[in-house]
Amino acid sequence: MGKYMNYIHNMQYTFENFLIITLDSCRWDTYLSAHTPTLDSILKFKKAYAQGTYTLPSHISMYSGIFPNVNEEIPLYNRFKRDLFRINIRPVLNDPYVMLPKETFNIITGLSAMGYKTYGTGAVGWFKHPLLNQYFNEFLFTGIDFASQIDFILNCIKSNDNPFFAFINAGETHEPYKFGEKVKEVNFARNRMRSFSDIGYLKNEHEQQIAALEYIDNKLEVFFNNITKISKRKTTTIICSDHGECFGEDGLYGHGFFHEKIMEIPLGIFRI
Repeated sequence: MGKYMNYIHNMQYTFENFLIITLDSCRWDTYLSAHTPTLDSILKFKKAYAQGTYTLPSHISMYSGIFPNVNEEIPLYNRFKRDLFRINIRPVLNDPYVMLPKETFNIITGLSAMGYKTYGTGAVGWFKHPLLNQYFNEFLFTGIDFASQIDFILNCIKSNDNPFFAFINAGETHEPYKFGEKVKEVNFARNRMRSFSDIGYLKNEHEQQIAALEYIDNKLEVFFNNITKISKRKTTTIICSDHGECFGEDGLYGHGFFHEKIMEIPLGIFRI
């Protein structure tokens, strides 16, 4: 794992691959509590702040090149220091890592116009919606099933000599925080909010989210190693949450509203 580069913000764009993994609903203190040897061997993630409180706006923002932001002056982690992707629609003070052409609709279509093959897979229900799935050359909705998602991406890139843009929305860290098999998404938290039920801090559910992140981390080492075997290019990788989750703080459950636990999320950018 030491071969992976965690100083991507000091490097220049080299027509490499791109991989984005969003850990749906995974909040910052979940990352801090989880045992994640694969990610820990690459870099220490930063606390970032989400651009939305639920899946749709957060991912639309990322598709537009506006990722969760870190309140430190670190290029790529802080877009005011340097953008990772930028659609060329107005003057910029700092050159972005990748400048996309003016006619670009989002980063997926922009990279496609530059010769990239684009592959995506989603876990939570919003990824059945065209707003999140229609822009890719190939897209698979799996439900909560990270193992199937990484198999899909690997199968896509095996048959492709072009640089690739790959996207995975991982759902294990989303309610019901289960993993290891195909899981049905549930809405217990939403029902609690609708019934205004304050049942206190849900320690068990938070611990389940921590365990779900550990499961994802366990799958990543083989996934990353397989990518490096398949592709001759380096792969710039962005892993972050789209938003966090409330487990009873201030009588709140789930997400889709403003709370610091929903806005505070992990972000890591590195090259494999």
